[in-house]
Amino acid sequence: MTDKTSSPRTRALPDHPAVFRFLSGHSHAGGPPQRDTPPIVFLHIPKTAGSYLIDLIVHNLQIADRPDLFYAPHWMSAARTAELFGPDRRLALILRDPVDRFVSAFQSRHRQGAPAYDTPWTDHEARVFRDYPDLDALIDALGSLWPKRRRAAVAAVAGMTLVPRDYTHAFGSLTGAQTSLEALSLCLPMARLDRDLGLAMTALGFERFEMAERPLRNMAPTRPTLSPRRRSILERHLAEDIAIHDVLHQHATRLHPE
Repeated sequence: MTDKTSSPRTRALPDHPAVFRFLSGHSHAGGPPQRDTPPIVFLHIPKTAGSYLIDLIVHNLQIADRPDLFYAPHWMSAARTAELFGPDRRLALILRDPVDRFVSAFQSRHRQGAPAYDTPWTDHEARVFRDYPDLDALIDALGSLWPKRRRAAVAAVAGMTLVPRDYTHAFGSLTGAQTSLEALSLCLPMARLDRDLGLAMTALGFERFEMAERPLRNMAPTRPTLSPRRRSILERHLAEDIAIHDVLHQHATRLHPE
């Protein structure tokens, strides 16, 4: 996991020491300085409202610093956060249905990150969108009766940026997710985020917080509707990711009861 590509945003990040520390703590040699309390690390799974939460965090860090709060970009795994921030670090993440997350990530890359970002395709992604001009074409290839065509589609997805960075990428395996459950301090379904935003911000260390004027929401103008057949194909392709998500979701209901 060496890809550390960043995406230019539609507005610049503020030049503020607390914001810099939060966003760059993972890149310091030897990790951040040791502190008395375990750090909280926001593990960013792409297309799970991460841009929105990061905007709120950045806004509130300029009001009241949280020196034990750090950001883990979506190329980073949970295991890597333990190496950088210590095995006692606490993890925070947002849950989203894996099929919906996959669809949103593919569509986002098709738009090159718009509306909130402007991130050109990699050479690999340009070839993907040449071979699979839309989501339906890719899913049909993933469900093809021809093994060679299926393998080509799997390789196409694996070489993209946001699309394969799912819960399997973050935790490595179902066992890896199960062993990480006790480290989770925030594990909230995305569908509950607006309603339970106070709960999420408290778990991130902000007992009091202020809403940003226009927090960044990198949402597509329209969402494609999958046929039952194509959804079934994606469910088979994402079987391990779905199993990991389901374990995390079960833990979320215990951690954050309705």
